[in-house]
Amino acid sequence: MACGRHYFNSMRRTSQGRWALAIAWFMMPALAPAQPECRAGNAEPEFIRVGNDGRHFVFSGSGSDFRPWGFNYDHDSSNRLLETYWIKEWNAVAGDFEEMKQLGANTVRIHLQVSRFMKSAKEPNRKSLKQLARLLTLAEKTGLYLDITGVQRLTLDFRGRSPKQIAEAWVDKLVAAIRKHDRRHLVTVGAIPWAMTWPTAKPLFYSQEVSKNLDFVSVHFYPKNDEVGQALKALAVYDIGKPIVIEEMFPLSCSIAELDQFIDGSRPMAAGWIGFCWGKTIAEYKHEKRGIADSIALDWLEYFVRKTPDIQGPGPRQQVERKSDR
Repeated sequence: MACGRHYFNSMRRTSQGRWALAIAWFMMPALAPAQPECRAGNAEPEFIRVGNDGRHFVFSGSGSDFRPWGFNYDHDSSNRLLETYWIKEWNAVAGDFEEMKQLGANTVRIHLQVSRFMKSAKEPNRKSLKQLARLLTLAEKTGLYLDITGVQRLTLDFRGRSPKQIAEAWVDKLVAAIRKHDRRHLVTVGAIPWAMTWPTAKPLFYSQEVSKNLDFVSVHFYPKNDEVGQALKALAVYDIGKPIVIEEMFPLSCSIAELDQFIDGSRPMAAGWIGFCWGKTIAEYKHEKRGIADSIALDWLEYFVRKTPDIQGPGPRQQVERKSDR
């Protein structure tokens, strides 16, 4: 996805603020919201902020580590986009969220279409916004942070401007629109890692000028067979001193073992990882006749379950940050 990522923005139940933010998201599709997780012993759910080191996420209240680990929920097993069935088949959506939580996820990324939420440049689709509010409540009750994603073409008319000038102007306008309503939640723009194709490529949206108002880095990586080292080298291009979330990854062109090597190799740089889940459980995959695609999806889900304790367990950096926050 070229331009348009939303991540870790918490929503309260106050409707006025929610509507205003939702409208801004789909007019300016690169912010980052998530629903706060209800943590044991806390009366109120905690928001997510960037940690003191500037490279990781922490819970705003406790200061303890938060590592995004979860799934893209971009369509169901029949390849239908979420907005086409999330009203009539709400129970299926709620069941999928519960299943993703049980698999070990703390984050779910959804892919929403601007045309479903804006009837025109100025008129929102309130029915869709109401359903999004319902989904936010579901995420909160399930204990999942919600990553809302949209896509937008910036411009076809350069008007004498450089690509960097266009990107900077767009990001600045985007962030200003969001901050008018919400100064607490994190904002980002997703990027395709062109350094995978051109090793000398420099990140446009994560250049110093363009990224100054972005809170973290969001990139997609699909490592290829025997090219894990190349993928990690490309990821290093985006290591600009902000948290990195690998917002899409999947063993499309590599083995599970190689994807594991990539995740482990990225840990000194990355703060979160998001794969895919399409509404089928491990048990359902096992009991159905599977083609290649379903077999890969099953292998991935089984790996995700095995990897969860490693990702979510405390590490040395987490212990240091907790100590420093006391």
